[in-house]
Amino acid sequence: MRSAQPIPAQFTVRRISSSASTAPATAPSTSPSSVTSQRKATAASPSSRASSFARSSCRSAIATRAPRSTSPRAVASPSPDAPPATNAPIPSILIPAEPKGPERTDTLAGPVRKVPRPLLLLLGAVLAFVVAWSLFVPPLQVPDEQAHYGYVQSLVEKHKRPKGGGRNTPRQLSTEEEAAGLHSRAFTIIQNPHEKPPWSAAAEARWRAAARALDGGGRSNVRNLGTQAINPPLYYLYEAIPYELASGGDFFDRLYAMRLFSGLLMLVTAVAGWLVVGEFVGDARLLQLAGASVVALQPMTTFISSGVNPDAAFDALIGLVIWLSVRTLLRGLAWRRAAALVAAMLAAALVKGTALLFLPAVAFALLVPVWRARRELVRSAIVRSAALVAGGCALVAAVALFASRGGGGQVDHAYPKSLAEAREFVSYLLRFWLPHKPPFTRDFPVLRTFPPYSVYIKTSWASFGWLETRFPEAVYPLFALVSLSTFAGAAVALKRRLFRIPGAVLLFFALVLFPLLLGLGWLEYRELVTLKYGIRIQGRYLLPLMPITGVAVAAALTLLRDRRRELAAGLVVGGMAVLQILSLAMVAGRFYA
Repeated sequence: MRSAQPIPAQFTVRRISSSASTAPATAPSTSPSSVTSQRKATAASPSSRASSFARSSCRSAIATRAPRSTSPRAVASPSPDAPPATNAPIPSILIPAEPKGPERTDTLAGPVRKVPRPLLLLLGAVLAFVVAWSLFVPPLQVPDEQAHYGYVQSLVEKHKRPKGGGRNTPRQLSTEEEAAGLHSRAFTIIQNPHEKPPWSAAAEARWRAAARALDGGGRSNVRNLGTQAINPPLYYLYEAIPYELASGGDFFDRLYAMRLFSGLLMLVTAVAGWLVVGEFVGDARLLQLAGASVVALQPMTTFISSGVNPDAAFDALIGLVIWLSVRTLLRGLAWRRAAALVAAMLAAALVKGTALLFLPAVAFALLVPVWRARRELVRSAIVRSAALVAGGCALVAAVALFASRGGGGQVDHAYPKSLAEAREFVSYLLRFWLPHKPPFTRDFPVLRTFPPYSVYIKTSWASFGWLETRFPEAVYPLFALVSLSTFAGAAVALKRRLFRIPGAVLLFFALVLFPLLLGLGWLEYRELVTLKYGIRIQGRYLLPLMPITGVAVAAALTLLRDRRRELAAGLVVGGMAVLQILSLAMVAGRFYA
């Protein structure tokens, strides 16, 4: 008996009956037995199936084999732009097919019957952790939460965006927020690991007396929010909904309602991770779950998303941007998908000006399919398509610059204005990325330790509160080892062709990463020169790229076979959940013990 193997997603079968050979019809089937393998059973392995090029949640229907008694067979050649085919058997007659609806396998009944069971369970775990982080972290102990809350308060109470300035301009919050922060010690706790909230009835009584004295007022006098005031308004308009819904309560009622509402965006981030990984692993649910869990259960992402912070919306939107871009590179340019991609970028630009750094990658993802189709299209169509892509990117750039007020509160200028300044910036980059100071480079005193480790490893894995709440130092080398091993394993899997990612997608990943690193480096460099804007580089600014890490995890797992792969995938999912619990326990010791 020959074993069943999957059919490449870009093909389906035309079945020809003896009575009506000229009436083509596709014959989708959800039964694996409808497809037979032409390979020996001993040659089939889970790794070959897992490395097959994937579809997303909208997968093509599984093709069936035509009867042997039909007319002579003709096989259509696959499109050069289609994902690479696997070692699956060649069916009788293959024709290019449009993606069909999602399969009904591995689903639950009811309103969520189309959601794969592993994804549904993962989202349930995410929701539980979101609630825990939202209610567990003391008020205003998420980075810049007091300023983000003040932004929402200004929009709702004064119907306008707040004023702001550089880091040397003191923040002037509303009287209500100042009173809540004073009596909860929220401001003295920041980056002070020896200070804890009072957690006493007397402190609560003092705060309630101060709140009653305001008589429902003290909300509309937000005067200065520093560098956060230049942020675009979309996330804050979203947070205005729970603020209004809880407007009858006190300060803390509104804060926790806003946290829970912000945490819902973590579900979007989790789904985006699931979709990105699914583009490469297809029906290999175990690999998809393992890769998506790295995105969905990352403690720092959950911690930030469960506070009042625009990174919650930005991480979710960039996850969708990565998915739509990868899907475009794998499946070709569909104008509805392109419109959705531009819309997601516009939304991201209305959340954070950092969206500008993702424009090169998005433009690349949209232009590559146009270049591939250059032989089939007339010159005017190519020019028109390229012009539309350029226009969409220009619109995103204009919206980002306008909504963030030109970025004036973040940096004094956006690029080197002289050759000397460019050389000094290169000197900064060398000092940042190299473990030892190269000769003939400027010394930056703040960069004494190895910054890629102390910044991008430590503060992206686990640095809670205002970055002061961390695991013991001995834990972070383990995080670094896991990170390096994951990407090294993914590289080996690609080299052995156990996992396939087209070169265009790899280049897209590079275009996502390196402009972001350069942009963050420029912001940090200008801060070191001007001492005006505050330290810009933190590991959490790389968290929007977690779907790429999820793909790397799935690729690395293909190095293992059978039971070992199942065990490793279980360790990934369980390990991320355990890391969440340990992180919550560490926060408990910091603020409650």
